Amino acid sequence: MKNFIFTEAYNCGKIAKVALESFFKHHDDVVNVIGLPKDFVPLSEFKDKVNFIDVSGDDRLRQLYTSGHAGTAYIFAKAVSRGYGSYDNVIHFDSDVYFIKECLSDLTSALEEGYDLIGQRRPYKHNKCGNNAVRGLHDTVGTCFFAVNTHKISTRPFPILRGMCQGINNPLGHPVLDFFDPVTFDVLRNGGKIKFLDYMDYGSANENGSWDNDHPRLNDVFDCGDKFIHFAGVGSGMAFHENGDGNVPKGYVDWTKSRYSLFSKMFYNEDIGIPYDTSIIGEVRELLYN
Repeated sequence: MKNFIFTEAYNCGKIAKVALESFFKHHDDVVNVIGLPKDFVPLSEFKDKVNFIDVSGDDRLRQLYTSGHAGTAYIFAKAVSRGYGSYDNVIHFDSDVYFIKECLSDLTSALEEGYDLIGQRRPYKHNKCGNNAVRGLHDTVGTCFFAVNTHKISTRPFPILRGMCQGINNPLGHPVLDFFDPVTFDVLRNGGKIKFLDYMDYGSANENGSWDNDHPRLNDVFDCGDKFIHFAGVGSGMAFHENGDGNVPKGYVDWTKSRYSLFSKMFYNEDIGIPYDTSIIGEVRELLYN
């Protein structure tokens, strides 16, 4: 069983640096970092621990990154179709997560036990978006920290797989809520087994749709648990702040920029001039550093 561990640093090497620093405090595994040469500059201190995958020559990817999650979905589709080498499982973490404790074994041990998809629970029955049309469907997994057995994913033309990863194309025909959910349902149809990470450790929701863990206030804002915190949207916020908004809806752009502003103040003590929720910085710092 061979694992491909990756994170994407496309236009957000500064963000990925924080994630990798926290990862290597608790793990020794090699991480594949997908991005541009400019993204690798702030990550040079990790050159003996990472495998840099330069995608600067991919014009289609550059174009897709002007349309929100389309670029990320392209990278996911290539990863889960084993486009980056020979491996069985894909393990991914977002560039805007922070590892408080060792986490990787929660994924690898589950894979060894025969599970095919492991991650945070994304509720369907108890979804918070008020979508009654999906309440009868199986819960899926979030992708900020997850693992998938690639052999349980149906072989499809790459554009279709990319749309499945983006969450905009579900060949099974029923509605979905979010990114990668069509792939989750494909894995389930192919007999795959799902294991959900403990929401006390990784935030998000439990089987009853509750976010009320030991960090209720932070878990309502981020995905926050005892083992890690996912700041969500920070990488996109940095890309929008530095490279323009592209064709992305303004509401999402403003939200991600606010998150990036908070992140910049917290980890770099930089004020980028965009308002953010100042009331939670102290609580986040206490969790991360105490």
